[in-house]
Amino acid sequence: MKKSFFIIIGFMLLLSIFALTQYVLAISSSQDKYGEQTVVFDEAYPALDNAYNDSEDLLKYQEIPNSYISPFNDKVFFLKERNSIDQLFDEIIIVDMVSKAEKSIDFIDVVYTTILDMKWIDEERISLYAHSNPILDIYMIFNVNTGEVISSYYGTDFIWDTNMEHVRYVLRQPYFSDLVGNDRIMYDGVPIYSSDNDNTILGGLAISEEGILFFFEQSINQDCAFLVKALYNEEELWVNDVQKVAWDEPIGYIEISINSEMSVRSSIKEDEVRTYSISDIEKAFDGDTRDVFPLTVRDPFLENIGE
Repeated sequence: MKKSFFIIIGFMLLLSIFALTQYVLAISSSQDKYGEQTVVFDEAYPALDNAYNDSEDLLKYQEIPNSYISPFNDKVFFLKERNSIDQLFDEIIIVDMVSKAEKSIDFIDVVYTTILDMKWIDEERISLYAHSNPILDIYMIFNVNTGEVISSYYGTDFIWDTNMEHVRYVLRQPYFSDLVGNDRIMYDGVPIYSSDNDNTILGGLAISEEGILFFFEQSINQDCAFLVKALYNEEELWVNDVQKVAWDEPIGYIEISINSEMSVRSSIKEDEVRTYSISDIEKAFDGDTRDVFPLTVRDPFLENIGE
């Protein structure tokens, strides 16, 4: 009697597992994944009338996970996931929201661990910024009309010039290998600056409206940090007039504002931002030995203590 009972229980358990497996397979075959949410592919695009409704349709597209609306609100692209476990993407789907024409861009051969940012550069170009390893990221630019890769760069601290025509970035030597060399600043894939043998480029790369580059360097033995200023010479395809000044303030990501101020977001305390006057910094480069003091300091940690 007991034997028959266990046989029946075992048979029912196997039947339940089989039914559950078929259900999961059926769901998987009818769905594509976007980000952390699962979306039925056929239902991902809004059901639009022939007349394009700018406000209503835009809201529908914005609700789709990992969607990016174009500057003129007439196109959108989505990231399509390679698998849900690693949350890696290998395809970009571009949709014209007026004509409903669809195009896909495959980047399955790109090696990365995390997508850091994607955006529209203009109406024809989009960019993908992804992390590869501790000293290397990848920055790719695609043409949304042709689907081709316009350019791809490996490095860190990618920045555009003010006209969004050229990309500058830092290419560091791998610290986990026996290779010996200098860190470099690259201009559309071509080196335009090389650090001294005893210095390494920390990053913080920024460019002013006048085309002046600012970035941080540090001695290899880490006993001194520098703020570096350099001007790119288009004829020589190299930077000249390189100046360095010792920097005791926090080091991080530099932003140059239109009102002649330079902000540094600390790489250690990400929410700490210090703003300096460019004129004060220029005085330091000219040999004025006085310390450069920030105009303002925004530190949420200290602000919370004072509340």
